Amino acid sequence: MAAATHFVQQFGFQPPMLVDPIDNPFDAAFAPWPLRFYILHRGCIAYKAQPRECSYSLSELRERLLHLLEVEGAGEGAPSLP
Repeated sequence: MAAATHFVQQFGFQPPMLVDPIDNPFDAAFAPWPLRFYILHRGCIAYKAQPRECSYSLSELRERLLHLLEVEGAGEGAPSLP
């Protein structure tokens, strides 16, 4: 937790930061190894990136984040993104 707290303070990180404790419950539940991107919103998984040809589309991740921000700004609540 100290490292995460230091990161937030050092870089002025604004979004909420979630930290997986040493016993790795997130890893056990969601199997993100070796790398997976999730968008978490209001306690739900709003988006889970799926690898294609051993890679991820960061532009798709960006589009999903922007869409979520637009919907949130319009007051439509927490959308479920595919």
